[in-house]
Amino acid sequence: LRAWPFAPGERPFRVKGRLFLGQRDFIRREVPGGEAAVLDRLRPAARARYDEGYLDSGWYDVALIIELGMVCATLTGRSHQDYIHFRSARQLERDMRGMYGFLAKLVTPSGAAVRMTRGIAMFVNFAEVRPRDRTATRLELELEGIPRQLVFPWFREVLTGYAEGLTQHVRASELEATLEPLDVMGTKDGVDLLRALLIMDYR
Repeated sequence: LRAWPFAPGERPFRVKGRLFLGQRDFIRREVPGGEAAVLDRLRPAARARYDEGYLDSGWYDVALIIELGMVCATLTGRSHQDYIHFRSARQLERDMRGMYGFLAKLVTPSGAAVRMTRGIAMFVNFAEVRPRDRTATRLELELEGIPRQLVFPWFREVLTGYAEGLTQHVRASELEATLEPLDVMGTKDGVDLLRALLIMDYR
């Protein structure tokens, strides 16, 4: 976060409020010490933004949810990478009970992969998805416009954790996602934007 050139609340790169609501519910139920412990560890600027009136369909600064994840990882005794992976799988469960319940109707791993990748644009405002290749067991897509600082570990773990959660709801023994950067496309607001390759393998 020290390399991130924006204060919490500035919003050139945003995620849906649904992610904040899921994170807040998790903090209240499962993080030791609850919201008080989390607020105590947030930077003052981020703490001031925590109680914003989040709407499920609203768009909010991604830096705040990344900082929340770092704090929650510490309080739950996990690495940041492991926590984001774990929380993303839990977010899937929440989404399937809510307005994104269409995911629950998926029955094939290939269908799950296609729907999940289409859903990326429903949750972040900084990734344009382009199909690259598809076979009976693999789907490849290029994602353009990802801020360099977000690719590893946050965005990678969000996608792979979400895919892991989907495995329990489709006819698949395996549904695995990987995200690898390809090249730098340019810059926006002083941040390098990457083109990355998302690969989803399934059986």
